[in-house]
Amino acid sequence: MSKLIVITGCTATGKTKTAVELAKRINGEVISADSMQIYRGMNIGTAKATTKEMQGIRHHMLDIASPFERFTVAEYQGLVLPIIEDIQFRGRVPIICGGTGLYINSILFKMTFSDYDENIKNDVKELVATLSKQELWEYLNNIDPNRASELSVNDVKRVSRAIEIALSKSQATTDETQLSRFDSQIYILNGDRAEIYDRINKRVDIMLEQGLLDEVKNLLSMGIPTTSQAIQAIGYKELSSYLQGETTLEDAVETIKKKSRNYAKRQLTWFRRYYPNAIYLDYNELERNLDTIEKNYYGE
Repeated sequence: MSKLIVITGCTATGKTKTAVELAKRINGEVISADSMQIYRGMNIGTAKATTKEMQGIRHHMLDIASPFERFTVAEYQGLVLPIIEDIQFRGRVPIICGGTGLYINSILFKMTFSDYDENIKNDVKELVATLSKQELWEYLNNIDPNRASELSVNDVKRVSRAIEIALSKSQATTDETQLSRFDSQIYILNGDRAEIYDRINKRVDIMLEQGLLDEVKNLLSMGIPTTSQAIQAIGYKELSSYLQGETTLEDAVETIKKKSRNYAKRQLTWFRRYYPNAIYLDYNELERNLDTIEKNYYGE
């Protein structure tokens, strides 16, 4: 049975290119772990791999949901685990690629339940500090979907309180010391923080040049409500606000850049917490990184 390889890192660190080039070397297939690349019609703003960028490598978990739909971590897990088993059965290597920590955790870790912990409030505070509004809401949805359906993604106070209540009844915890589902290797692409932030700013400009605004216009013209899960994605929410006359284009773009940088910071915090044994790689060193991962995979 082949090992499971995870290529992650904050936004704009070249995860897709690394995963594709690695797949070419070790007979792999790529499974997206991006909570917004699952949606059809959301290509530019999610940096979804194009057919050219895929280079003939099979990709999974892209364009599997309508932007009208609400998609949960539980649904993601239910679809991905059989895909991994199928890839391994066919003698190929599953390569998880993406930066959505909840999705990656749903693959790697088994959920267990423990008795009420007096430190629940502190745990929830840490979640609020670590997760985005969307990820916090998805966390609640995973443990209490009925309550989550009653709350807005933006209502952080009520969402966090609902998590406290749900955890006090049966606390969902993750075994953070063992990757219990698979024989796994985790690699985190990282680099100079200022350089990454500069890359993020430039990538936002490139997305706009590629037609991100038109992409958002198209989604809204389809009748997708601005409160939908899909439109909450960074870039889509801000530009939809601009299109509704709630802000200027200049301010919307600056907000996208700021939120993207903040998201990158939260991602790094998440990785440090959940993947203490991961191997960090300089995203500027593609060939060296590929050599390292390949050698580790084959035990050289």
